[in-house]
Amino acid sequence: MGVIIVISINTPTFLLVIIPIAFVYIAVQRFYAATSRQLRRLESVSRSPIFSHFSETLAGVPTLRAFSVQDQFVETLEKHLDKNHVAYFPCVCANRWLSVLLECLGNIVVICATVFALTHHADAGSMGLSISYALSITIYLNYLVKQSLEVETNMVSVERIKEYTVIPQ
Repeated sequence: MGVIIVISINTPTFLLVIIPIAFVYIAVQRFYAATSRQLRRLESVSRSPIFSHFSETLAGVPTLRAFSVQDQFVETLEKHLDKNHVAYFPCVCANRWLSVLLECLGNIVVICATVFALTHHADAGSMGLSISYALSITIYLNYLVKQSLEVETNMVSVERIKEYTVIPQ
């Protein structure tokens, strides 16, 4: 907030840009949060069979060797891994999409702060401060959005633990 206040004091027209951009940040966060949560659920559901199969394989290694079915278990593990990668790839793509979009929004903030600084003809020190703060606000806003989304998507783990507590043994 301090950064926005400093920039707004030096260039009051900056408020005309930062308010709509703030709404865009909020809309992007809401859209990405819902998508990311669902993608994380799909990925975690496809990850469970990998761990289950691996632990079963470790427990039954002597039996697997006795019947010479190691190749069959390796193939099954590879199938589980393939299913997991199919679910994991959209998570990575969505994360990259968010990063690019947030950087673009941050660059819009910097461009607007620079253009407004040039058009206001104030002293160079305060305009330099406004522009350097505009550069840093991009980092802060990206960090804020990503951390809040990370907390929200990690709640999928809590949901899965809750589901496992009600399953009969």
